[in-house]
Amino acid sequence: MRFIVLAALLTSACASHTTSATEVGVRVNKLTGVDRNVYPPAGTYFFMPFINDWYTFSRETKRLEMKAGVQNEEGAIAEDVEFKTRDGNDVGVDVTVLYRIDEKGDRPVHLLETVATNDEDLREKIVRPLARTLVRDALNGLTSEEIYTDKKFKAGETAQQHLNTALMEYGVTCETITLGDHRFHKEYQDAIVDKKKYDQMVNTNRATRDATQKQWEAALEKVKGDVEQQIASEQGIAQKVKLAADAYYFSKQKEAESILAEKTAQSKGVIELNRAMASAGGRTNVKLQIAKSLAGKRIVVLPSGGAGQFQKLDINELLKTMMAQEVAKPAGQ
Repeated sequence: MRFIVLAALLTSACASHTTSATEVGVRVNKLTGVDRNVYPPAGTYFFMPFINDWYTFSRETKRLEMKAGVQNEEGAIAEDVEFKTRDGNDVGVDVTVLYRIDEKGDRPVHLLETVATNDEDLREKIVRPLARTLVRDALNGLTSEEIYTDKKFKAGETAQQHLNTALMEYGVTCETITLGDHRFHKEYQDAIVDKKKYDQMVNTNRATRDATQKQWEAALEKVKGDVEQQIASEQGIAQKVKLAADAYYFSKQKEAESILAEKTAQSKGVIELNRAMASAGGRTNVKLQIAKSLAGKRIVVLPSGGAGQFQKLDINELLKTMMAQEVAKPAGQ
């Protein structure tokens, strides 16, 4: 019973300290120094008043937003991170950092001993300045054009790696760095907008030009096709005419050759006939033919001189004359 009463008296003489479900606690004894124990979440702890101080740190993932004209969850005005590109332009970019305390071991105790007594101290003294510096350093290596490419996000990944290295000694882990909207100074931003408009106009004109060119090419191909078809048709007609002319020429050539052969044969026959007639047998044949033609005909000898005179008719000479006339006649008469 005495022990219960003594415990009650001691408890009533101590001050109570609590941690929420998302907090860890660190006690500092003003006489003995920092307690190396980290007090877990959702607990109530009693310590002697006046000689003990109590500190808590959130174990949740915290969100730090550095954006132009936007209030973060703590109510402070966050500013975007400004940096200068490699080609000399000033740019502002919205940055969001997610971080948390590593509660393993005595990390919260070390954090309390070195830099921060609460979450706000941690954010403003450590996370914010380091994040701004490392993000700026990573983005300074980009050109104005590269900000519009994936190199911007790769720079964010590089900044996260460097921030994690820097926060490690404080027992803090950076989960991610997100780079949001960026903005140039107004004059350069207006120039970029104008350039995009001009680029869009150029692309539109180029597309129109390409479409028109394709239409003309299609029309040209059609005309070429029509001309080639007409040429083929005319060539076909010309080929037909040539074939007909060749056939007519061939037929006339054969006709001429036939006539020439016939006339040549006839001339050879006449030559052979003349040769035959010039021989003794030919003369005999002529005489025979004359005799046949005179057979049965009456021959009258008429006087050609005065009274009592007679012109003697030489039958041999008459036959020679008739024979010569027969030979001189054209063939077929």
